[in-house]
Amino acid sequence: MTELNLQLDKKASQSLKELMTHYRVSTSAEIISKALAILKIASHIDQTNGELFARKGGHETKIIVR
Repeated sequence: MTELNLQLDKKASQSLKELMTHYRVSTSAEIISKALAILKIASHIDQTNGELFARKGGHETKIIVR
């Protein structure tokens, strides 16, 4: 496991606390993990020119983000 030390300003600390409450998590590491997952999805959407495919049970839905 990698250790990361962050120094956040007051606004960033408040945002982090609000996100922890919203997602019902107890550590900032859990929020950072969720943020990385979302950024990975955003990166994929950027690479595919705004297209995202959601698949479940043999069905596929194309989502276009502009």
